[in-house]
Amino acid sequence: MVFFARSGGALAGTPIGGVFIRTTTVANFRHFVLFSGIMALVGSAFFVAARLMQSRKLFVAI
Repeated sequence: MVFFARSGGALAGTPIGGVFIRTTTVANFRHFVLFSGIMALVGSAFFVAARLMQSRKLFVAI
């Protein structure tokens, strides 16, 4: 199930990254790093939300 959830980001992330680095400038790389970081945070938020939907106790094994 996790691989299914990750597949959308894996398929879309590389082409979007290519758009950011169309011309190799420092600003374009910084934009790409910012985009990657934000997407990692959004993905983490989804995993935390799914975890909280299963159980309100955050640090216990299900």
